[in-house]
Amino acid sequence: MSTKPEAKLRELILYVSSMCWKDPGFGKTKLNKILFNIDFDAFRKWGKSISGRKYVAKQFGPVPDIMDSVLSVMQRKKDIAIQRKDYHGKEQQVPVPLREYDHTMFTRDEMNLIFEHINEYWQRSGTSMSNASHEFVGWRVARPREPIPYEVSLVGTREPTLDEIRRGQELEHFAKECLARNASGETQDHRRRT
Repeated sequence: MSTKPEAKLRELILYVSSMCWKDPGFGKTKLNKILFNIDFDAFRKWGKSISGRKYVAKQFGPVPDIMDSVLSVMQRKKDIAIQRKDYHGKEQQVPVPLREYDHTMFTRDEMNLIFEHINEYWQRSGTSMSNASHEFVGWRVARPREPIPYEVSLVGTREPTLDEIRRGQELEHFAKECLARNASGETQDHRRRT
């Protein structure tokens, strides 16, 4: 088994493609969005992604940082083929697996999470998933090709509840004290170093 950093991403691509390649809306764009949703959901749940890869902001949403090179290597090694087909008047590039994925690379919880996302997005178009990924705050604030920190997945965009607002107001004084104490400590540290 390969220990290269991209090994788990390759197997994840094969796993998702093996389950999705017959889905009419499945193509490279949808693959990228499924991978993004899986990895960022895994981070929210467990504090780490499944693929272990960074995601960067591209025009159509978040993409694993080495996706193009990994797909090229996979094609050369005959792990995957890219089938071109017409999808509503546009060319769609469909990753078709040519070998089984290595299921030993994934825990049972990871496999369940992957399957949940595949089910959730079945028969959804890559375009609709791309548009949905544009609502993600991490993609919206990132510059083109800039990495999107996984921690952004922990940031909510909903309005706070009245209880949360009240609790925040109760803690405001404490937060200001901590900030003041840390700011004065940083100033003292800076003075000692200079």
